[in-house]
Amino acid sequence: MDLIKTAAGRMIGCFLLTAVMMFLPLKAQAAPWRDPSSAENVRKVVSVNKLSSGMRAEKSRAWPDLSGIVLDTGRKPKLAALKEKLKKKVIGLSGNFSIYVKDLKTGESISINNRRMYAASLIKLYAMGAAYEKIGSGKLKEDEVSGKIRRMIASSDNSCFNSLVMKVGLDYTNRWISSHGFADTKVCHGCKPADNSFGTRSASSLNRTSAADCALFLESVYRGKCVSRAFSKKMLEHLKAQTRRSKIPAGVPLGVTVANKTGETDDTSHDAAIVYSPGGDYILVVMVTAPGNGWNKPGEIAAISRMTYEYFNRK
Repeated sequence: MDLIKTAAGRMIGCFLLTAVMMFLPLKAQAAPWRDPSSAENVRKVVSVNKLSSGMRAEKSRAWPDLSGIVLDTGRKPKLAALKEKLKKKVIGLSGNFSIYVKDLKTGESISINNRRMYAASLIKLYAMGAAYEKIGSGKLKEDEVSGKIRRMIASSDNSCFNSLVMKVGLDYTNRWISSHGFADTKVCHGCKPADNSFGTRSASSLNRTSAADCALFLESVYRGKCVSRAFSKKMLEHLKAQTRRSKIPAGVPLGVTVANKTGETDDTSHDAAIVYSPGGDYILVVMVTAPGNGWNKPGEIAAISRMTYEYFNRK
């Protein structure tokens, strides 16, 4: 029994001695934090690299050693939350939706299901651009086509589109489209119904474009870079004179300026717009393919427009 007591005592003594030895380095290490004048309290410079998310770099700031601490610097893009809302909105709707939004102040954009689609009357945007390019080169007189351009855009006149493409040239129009980076866009035929739809070459392929191409065109007009600043201004005036207002314009408050171009058939419903909102100017393009149900989609596009406007103008 005495031997057991002696052994136990020795074990307890060793444990206490070990604890004291462990505590002493911790205490010595902690002391400099309590004593700012200690030589061991070295102030180190921490440089945080500038991240793509937009955090500002902090340079030459004296901090204690933060080794082992991970700074959470990731930030979602401003429009990421809007994208999630729009995706949830369209998932419950019939038809295939393609949406593109761009903040014209920050340059940030989001895209949902961007792809080539039948253009319907959105193809008239590119006919307008090609016509002004040819006018600018001196190969076409503006007074010969200005009225056609206006009616083609403001009231979506099919006959004016057909005659304008014949005047400018189908090949010229498509070369202009290609040379300006509209990779998903091509004019293949005239628009119907019209008394002169035979005037442009009929092909097995359909007129096509994408939401991203439409946004690119509208941004070039907005920034005065489509053909020239003077012609961009005229194109913008045509777009602001749009008479079809049941889609994107219907989703914003009265008095908000919207420059837009629509397109619709039995199977499609589109709208591409520049919205001049108090919370910032932006581009919104919505393209919908809904076989046999195209004429019933304006209200849904207006709802998407309303969600986008409210996001840009949230308090």
